[in-house]
Amino acid sequence: MKGNKELLTVLNSLLADELTVTNQYMVHSEICANWGYIKLQMAIRKQAMDEMHHAKWLIVRIIFFEGSPTVSKLNLIKIGKTVSEMINNDYNNELEVVRDYNGAIKLAREVDDQGTVDLLTRILKMEEGHVDWAEIQRAQIEQMRIENYRITQTESLASNIVNSMNGICGEKKDEIINRQMSHFFRADSQLGMAVANRLRVNL
Repeated sequence: MKGNKELLTVLNSLLADELTVTNQYMVHSEICANWGYIKLQMAIRKQAMDEMHHAKWLIVRIIFFEGSPTVSKLNLIKIGKTVSEMINNDYNNELEVVRDYNGAIKLAREVDDQGTVDLLTRILKMEEGHVDWAEIQRAQIEQMRIENYRITQTESLASNIVNSMNGICGEKKDEIINRQMSHFFRADSQLGMAVANRLRVNL
């Protein structure tokens, strides 16, 4: 089925948006995993999976209109160097994406393409959910400060570590635990503090 040329161009532009944010989210997710922020890593990874689905749906729609999906074009990927930068970069990207989807929906209505309107509206609602999530994280960081926010993101990892360390026994138990605590503090002082508090270790 031949599609509207202008709409096909817009769909490919949206595809570039989705592929860009997918890559950005995946990098941010892995950075969070490396830093031990497991809750944040899982949340961002979930959003990356959402964006991958969006890209797939757009590709299917473009092909349906006998167009050629452009998968080699990416917009500027903005990798944050801190947790705050990552969340802010993702937030700003999502705002741009929401704006683009609203414009695309308007065009789809003008060319009387209800099928595309329905698809883009479905994606838009998910993108607005990403914006809401980022706004919540930004508000939490402002209210509790970044240090406390980071602690909340390590809680799952800290709990897993504590469960493992509680299984340590034998004459060298204290020595082993102290040595491990030293490693944790060197890697991430916030993680080390979270583990120490749960183990009730005197620092």
